[in-house]
Formats: sequence, C-alpha cells, structure tokens
Amino acid sequence: MKHSRLEMVLQIALGLLLFLLPWQTIWIAKEVVIDGVKWEYLTQGIYATEILLWVSVVLFLVWFTHRLRSFRQEGLHSIRQLWSPDRFFVLACLAFVVYSFFSSLWSPIPEVARQHALWALEATLLFFMLIAGPLSPRGGFLCMIGGAAVQGLLAIYQFLMQTTFSFKWFGLVYHPVWQAGTSVVSSPDIGRWSRAYGSFPHPNMLGGYLAIAIILCVVLFLVQKKQSDQGAYLRVAKFFLPIITAGLFFSFSRSAWIATGFAFAAFIYGMSTQPARRHGLFFTGIFVVMFGILSIIFSPLLATRFDPAVSVQESRSVSERTTGYVQAVNLWKQRPWFGVGIGQYTVAQHLANPTAPVFLLQPVHNVPLLLITELGIVGAALLFVALGSAIRLARPIISFVGWLPIIVLGGGALVLLSLDHYLFSLYPGFLVVAMGAGIVFKQGLSTLHPLVIDSQI
Repeated sequence: MKHSRLEMVLQIALGLLLFLLPWQTIWIAKEVVIDGVKWEYLTQGIYATEILLWVSVVLFLVWFTHRLRSFRQEGLHSIRQLWSPDRFFVLACLAFVVYSFFSSLWSPIPEVARQHALWALEATLLFFMLIAGPLSPRGGFLCMIGGAAVQGLLAIYQFLMQTTFSFKWFGLVYHPVWQAGTSVVSSPDIGRWSRAYGSFPHPNMLGGYLAIAIILCVVLFLVQKKQSDQGAYLRVAKFFLPIITAGLFFSFSRSAWIATGFAFAAFIYGMSTQPARRHGLFFTGIFVVMFGILSIIFSPLLATRFDPAVSVQESRSVSERTTGYVQAVNLWKQRPWFGVGIGQYTVAQHLANPTAPVFLLQPVHNVPLLLITELGIVGAALLFVALGSAIRLARPIISFVGWLPIIVLGGGALVLLSLDHYLFSLYPGFLVVAMGAGIVFKQGLSTLHPLVIDSQI
C-alpha cells in the first residue's frame, strides 16, 4: 500500500515537472552587470523546477529501490552480463556528465561551468526517470502538451495586446516594445511589433518549445499501432493544436517555423505511402489552416521576418549569426581537444575581445559548434558514443514502428539544433531535450512491450 502511494506521488511530481517546465521562476544567487547591462549567460541561481526535479529524484530512487527488491523477492530479476547495451548507455551518459563537471577545472569561471554541468546532470536524470519511472507515456504527453497550451494562450495574449507583464513568482519579465533589447519585428512601414515571449527569456525559446510539442504530438501518433490509441492523440490534437500553432506563429521564430515545417513535410510524405493511416493527415490540416490564416492576416510582418533587406534589425541578425559561426571556429582552434569549458563560450568571447559590448556576447547559434567549442573533441566524442548507444538500444523499436517517426523527430530536432543555441546554453533547453527524448523513448518501449517494461541495472 505504501509502495502504491509512493508511486502515485512520484507520478504527480513528474507530471507537475513536465507541466511547469516552461516557467522561469528562479532565485538569483549572483549576476554580472557591466556598464548597466546584465550578462545573462553568467547568471547563477536555482530554478523552482530544479527543486521539484530533485524531489522527484529522491522519490524515484526510493521507488526504484523498492521495485528492485520486489523483483528479487519474486524471482523476476536475473543477473545480466556486465557490459549489456543498456548499462553501456547509462555509463556513456554519466561519462559525458562527469566530463562536463571536469571541464570546470580549466574554465575561466568555474562556478558557471559547474552550474551548466549540473543542468546536464539534471537533464540526464529526468530522461532516465521518464523512461524507467511509473509515469505513463500518455500521462507524460498530456502534462507536456497541457503546459504547451498554456504557453500558447499566454503568447496569443502577449502578441495581440502588444504587451507583457512582470510577475516574479512565475518568472515573467516585462518587455516594453519601445525598449532596445526587446525582440521585435520592425521596419519603416510596419513600425515595431513585439514578438511573443510566453514565460521564456526569448521568443525563439518559446517557438522552439512549442515546435517540439507539435512534433512530439505527430511522432507519438505515428508510434501507435492501435487505432484506438491513435484516436486519443487525434482528440488531443483537435483541442490543443490550434492554440499551440497560434503561439508558435506569434513567437515569429524562424528556426521553430522551419523545424515544424520540415517535420510536417516528412509526415505528409510518409503518410502518402501508408493509406491505412491517411486519417493522420488531420494533424497537418489543423496546423496548415491555422498557420495559413494567421500568415494572411499578418502578412506584412511575415514578409519582414523573411526579408532582411526590408528591416535593419533582420539584416543585423543574419550578419551576427554568420559572424558567430566564424568566431566559434576561431575559439575552438584555441583549445580543440578539451574546449573552453561548458557554459564558458561568452567568457571566451570576452577574453578574445575585451572591448566588445556585453549585449553582443552570446553563444553561437548552432549547438554542435557550441558543444565542440565548449567541450572540445573529447566532449563531443563522449556525447557521440552516448547517442550511438541510444540508437543501438532503440533498434528494436525502430524495426517495429518504422523509420518515419525517427525522420520526423530527428529532422525537426536537427533544424532547431543547427539554428539556435538555447538547447545547450540555458537550463530550460537542457530539460526540454530530456523531456522530449524521454517521452518518445518511453512510448516506443511501451509500444514494443505493451504489458510490462522491467527496469534493469
């Protein structure tokens, strides 16, 4: 009885964590301000969701230990070979996390490096709790999609009202449209239009989060083998997808738009070869109609966003990204094997060019480049080994559900990773990656073994 109550509490804790993940409530322990400008990437603090995550970790360890003891008492646990694929995957993930902590030894600001390494550890723990814990794939998905819908509603309000508001307990910050640092769509013809932030520190993060929610909705639908299970995801899409799509549009995040567009293009192509699942194109219809209507209504803003020649701001954004790629390569050449240290990219920028204004110090908008610059060839190799072992573990799932879900998920993720940095530079990015990977992996295991998924060590 105690075990069942513990399991229920753990399910609630994990569900709340997935639902509340977008909210940026934080206790700031230390921040760096130079010439009146905050150096965002050196801020140190504790997020409210981090506390919830560690509570979940403690509950999970107690629950998991009790479960293993029950298996042994019932004779269901067998001794596995020392280097089984699942153990190797766990060790590969831990090796990457340990190396991230070690990188603080040669980092210019060790405490910032340790904070980023802690985020990597927390993301790893969340991933394993989702795939080995008691929260069902559908329960995890509903909590995540519910949180995304709340962000969509907030984004709709922020854009249509052209205002944001500050509320520290929810981690909300006021972004006046007239302020120079606010992310806007602007040109001489249309003026300044504030992009929607949701509860995130930047509209691109809102867009990426909502794009991942939409892509997960499609992928989890594809993984289902029973029409009744597919129908459940269709009903969820009918209710939540219009709201999330509108929020995605009002973020005006080009990378998120491209990622979602690629995912739906792959989805449509795959559905054309599977007549039995043709009704799944319902997803695409909702997205295309909603996005199309908003594109027509706000066509001047859309044109400005994709034509740098129209807006000085858009032209500068493209130029800064291009310059950032060159700068990242130069920084990597300084310490190619071990990197400058996790979370130290902007510090390395400052050391290379001490006169550069703080607002220009930002990570390169490409996660692979950012990763190899901060952790070097050694860190990138460790992560590659972990990803390779994950793919090896997932081969039975891929053989069972097909390659289409992998192409949809992998293609969308690759676009986001290639066009921005927040998935590896900020706390919410780390956990969003873990959340998406954990839910999809757990659903794949559930589809492959619908009755029982035994936890292993």
